[in-house]
Amino acid sequence: SQLSVHQATGGVVPEVAGKLHQEHLHRTTQLALERGGVTVEDVAAIAVTTGPGMAPCLKAGLLFAKDLARRANKPLVSVHHMEAHALTPRLQHQLPFPYLVLLVSGGHCLLAVAHGPGKFSRLGSTADDSPGEAFDKVARWLGLASHPEVGHLPGGAAIEQLAKRGDPGRFPLPDVMTKRMDCNFSFSGLKTVTRELIRKVGIETDWDGHTPLVESDNIAACF
Repeated sequence: SQLSVHQATGGVVPEVAGKLHQEHLHRTTQLALERGGVTVEDVAAIAVTTGPGMAPCLKAGLLFAKDLARRANKPLVSVHHMEAHALTPRLQHQLPFPYLVLLVSGGHCLLAVAHGPGKFSRLGSTADDSPGEAFDKVARWLGLASHPEVGHLPGGAAIEQLAKRGDPGRFPLPDVMTKRMDCNFSFSGLKTVTRELIRKVGIETDWDGHTPLVESDNIAACF
């Protein structure tokens, strides 16, 4: 797992993630082939996601896939990153087309209708930041990396755990884009308001900025 590395940096840093991809792609591919009971000679083609996404990770995957395809003399198939995620549920469930899919990740937020492979209708996406970035930043501002109970978790998971015991009505935060008649998302404004709230509460409680904030549970619940 890459969890411990990303936790040490306070969230996913693209360059660090790319380096981890380079280090583990060969072993992970071998493990997948072994679990599937096949060899690379048995597969029909090598597929690789080429975007959108974090450039260092995409580059690591593309270089590895191109080399593998060349050595195995297999065709190389480029796959849209979001389409790969959107179609993955069909590998595990009997899911007929069309279906509605919400893709939420560290770098993306997308609502679409899947009509078939290569056929999608995008209903909405984030207008600014991704949910993962917002969670990582808020967790970092709260000092959760040094929290005795959730310091071992990534930002989103740490906030989720603290939120369960916090008071969601303690600090009223604004509702985002509720009056717009579309399916788009926005996280930048909420992130900024939360940062100002953390700064204000920190000043009031003489917070040193390094130890977990006293009101962390409540701010996590409100966020």
